[in-house]
Amino acid sequence: MVLFLLCSTVAASKARLRPSSDARSATPESGPYSFLAVGLKGVPVFAFRTLLITAFLWFPATAFPTEMDALEAGSSDGPGESQPEEESEESGDIRERRHFQSKTSVYRVLETPQLVLDLPWYPIQLFLNYSERTDLFTRVQDIFYFNEERTFGWFPKISVGGPIENGLGLSLFHHNLFDNHQEADFAFLYAGDRDFEVKGAYTLPPAAIGPYRVTVDASLFRDDEFEVFVARDARGRPVVGNDTREDDDTEYSMRHFFSKIEAGRRFAYGMDLKAHLRGEVGEATPSGAQSRLLLQGLPGFDETIGMIGGGLDFAWDGRNDVVRPDRGWLLGAGAQMSVAPVETRKDNRFGYGGYSLDGQLFVPLFAPHRVLFFRQQVERLEPLDGRQIPFWSLPILDRNHDLRSFERNRFQDQGVILTNIEYRYPIWVTWDAFLFFDAGQTFDEYSDIDLSEYRVSGGFGVRFLSQDKVNLVFHVGFGQEGPEVVFNFGQLF
Repeated sequence: MVLFLLCSTVAASKARLRPSSDARSATPESGPYSFLAVGLKGVPVFAFRTLLITAFLWFPATAFPTEMDALEAGSSDGPGESQPEEESEESGDIRERRHFQSKTSVYRVLETPQLVLDLPWYPIQLFLNYSERTDLFTRVQDIFYFNEERTFGWFPKISVGGPIENGLGLSLFHHNLFDNHQEADFAFLYAGDRDFEVKGAYTLPPAAIGPYRVTVDASLFRDDEFEVFVARDARGRPVVGNDTREDDDTEYSMRHFFSKIEAGRRFAYGMDLKAHLRGEVGEATPSGAQSRLLLQGLPGFDETIGMIGGGLDFAWDGRNDVVRPDRGWLLGAGAQMSVAPVETRKDNRFGYGGYSLDGQLFVPLFAPHRVLFFRQQVERLEPLDGRQIPFWSLPILDRNHDLRSFERNRFQDQGVILTNIEYRYPIWVTWDAFLFFDAGQTFDEYSDIDLSEYRVSGGFGVRFLSQDKVNLVFHVGFGQEGPEVVFNFGQLF
């Protein structure tokens, strides 16, 4: 086609430069196509060529069907063979949710960068396509449910690089207790030796009690090799924060129990208001002589601290989908306060108040589930008069807290500010890959915020979240302190 256009252009140019005697004797108004001649009189050849090229680029590629087009049209059994008039509800749903694809030649050219982005996930795509053809996921999921309604069951739980490093466990759930939509969840994660995490929650959703939602949850956590990064100031006092170095890490033993009761209501226009009461007990003790020496003087170290408090949270959810949004926004704000009602054995008093702001924006790009995601977070804790903040309660930036190229508990301080940008694109019906960029800083005072002090991360990953809140996240982050890999699989609650 391109060769034809070039030849026609050359021929038209020569004809214009050396007109024949017949052409000289003819008039534009004569002949059977005189109306075209009049209409095109004075139109340059390059304009006609441009028109033809544009028509070629936008010519529907379905005029030349490929094997994939035939498969999508349901004719893979061969030409002339009849197809079933009806398909299963599940396969029909998958067809409806398949990715939009333009059939123009220009799209085929412009999709080349997308093919490059899909290349790392090609083995996963092969497996997912195989599982779809063989109905593998549906058959495997039957193992995890105890009833036909799929409201009662279990799922395995896997963590690599998570909050308690590497662990295996399981989660149990029932999401229709007493046939009244009440939900009960339990999860256990074992990380070796005596390290573990146990979580439980009981929820009364709006379907059970009208417009309100009530949740009671509790968790117990233990890790004998927990890290904190501590440096010394000019006076020799231990300090945490943005100025610590990678080799300033010290391990200690951490035990933490947390419980909360939360009640909330959803209002019009996606607005949600929640109030909660909570209690916690934390104990940070030395794991050896070195940690006792290096962490001595850090607020809350080598003490058992019990705290009670509460708070309010407001959210405005303008997303088009909770599980897999591709447009809209989510704005949140929260306030909290916690105090230790009694002094510790070292005569220390603890208490703090704080607030957080969170803004998320989802911008669709060209096709469904191709999204630019922006997020801005700010969190700040302030000690109450005459009291201190336990160091293990300070906000964190690390691979599990959205600064994805830094190891666990890498930065802690009274405040954090963080920006996240992601490009999300689908690799299957319910799976998204993403490229990300993170930039953030911990600070003691707002005057400490400086763009030159920001820590940055970049990387890639894949994410899956089902309607049953089964979550799979894998990401690799690269930054100033080397790569960090995180893989988490389990049920969220």
